[in-house]
Amino acid sequence: MGTYRDIRVKFEVALNEATKPTEIIGITNPEILSRVNKTQIKSIESFLNNVPTGDPTTKLLEKLNGFGPEDAKTFVERCGKYTSVDQVASNYQSEIGNKTGFEIYKIKPDGAGRGEIWLAWLIKDAKVSGGGESFDLLVGKSKKYEVKEYNIKNGKIATNNSPFRLGNAGALSNFKFGDKMTHVVDIAIELGKLDAKSLPNDLVDLHKKATALTKMKSNYGVSADFKRGEISQAKFNAACDFIVSASNYIALGSQSDYNIVTFSSTSAGNPNLSYILPSGTSKDNIEKLDFKIGDAIDLNNLNSIVSIQRMLVKVDYIRSGLSTLIDDINDGLNNVMNKYKGVTWIVFRKSSMNVSSDIVRVPSASSNEEALKILNDAYGDIFNVSSASVRVKESL
Repeated sequence: MGTYRDIRVKFEVALNEATKPTEIIGITNPEILSRVNKTQIKSIESFLNNVPTGDPTTKLLEKLNGFGPEDAKTFVERCGKYTSVDQVASNYQSEIGNKTGFEIYKIKPDGAGRGEIWLAWLIKDAKVSGGGESFDLLVGKSKKYEVKEYNIKNGKIATNNSPFRLGNAGALSNFKFGDKMTHVVDIAIELGKLDAKSLPNDLVDLHKKATALTKMKSNYGVSADFKRGEISQAKFNAACDFIVSASNYIALGSQSDYNIVTFSSTSAGNPNLSYILPSGTSKDNIEKLDFKIGDAIDLNNLNSIVSIQRMLVKVDYIRSGLSTLIDDINDGLNNVMNKYKGVTWIVFRKSSMNVSSDIVRVPSASSNEEALKILNDAYGDIFNVSSASVRVKESL
């Protein structure tokens, strides 16, 4: 017969086993159930209730119910370990490097992004929105986060410093530069159709750049690629290079006087009529009607140098320079931040979990040449366009 102490120990063990749960909201894995106390049960229940029903919960339970002893132990001990996103960010390497944690991190169900369930597991009172909201994760009652995963390739942690994709706010149609750059390409196509042998020397280089741009590898044709938002770095840079050359060409031929006059009619069927003005015709001459009309000119016929110049100068980015393109890009990025007001970005990278309340803007420039270099460096690093969506970079 055992001693009193032996009997007491056996009783406590039996009582403990009798009070262990047989299930926690779908978790039936005895390796997990045998390790939990009352506080841990509440923490796990809170976590499971903060994961959307459907595929997210299904895939999570499949993972948890397949855990062995070590994974089960880690899962229980780390559930609700932190109270804020910043705390997780400070311990990102140890948490993402943990075998169990990485298995949970990799869960990618329909209706939730990779890493969202992982955050809900680690952070107390963190809830995955699961769609239908303008944010992915709610911590507590008011802290909203948009989660972007850029650290996985072929199931392993990998380097990916590319700009991340936005939601509807990132649609290219929300950015002025989309249509304007497409128009630039259309102008390059028209210029490229001309016979290079018939052009004056100062137009030959511009013609070469127009032709090079319009003959680049494309999916639907270069203009259609720009319109559809399938803009590679090479195509974007070539279009910017064409803009600078065209702008420089216009600057060489710039003059303070007027060289074309156009008459329009309010009567249906009467076409606009354009004529060349003599050199030296000023604004004062125009206002006083003190000018002579020269030869008629068809502004749609690019066999005329004046028509070519007129076509180029009407293009906003050619007339105003690449600084206007930078302004349009940044205006669009500012609008993005207005739409995500009150939401903080969480961007998973290989070496860090970046928490940011802003995105990077393109630096300003004082000349076309400086702007060209800035844009060449920025495209692909600060922003890019793919699948009709502008992608951006978190500000650190």
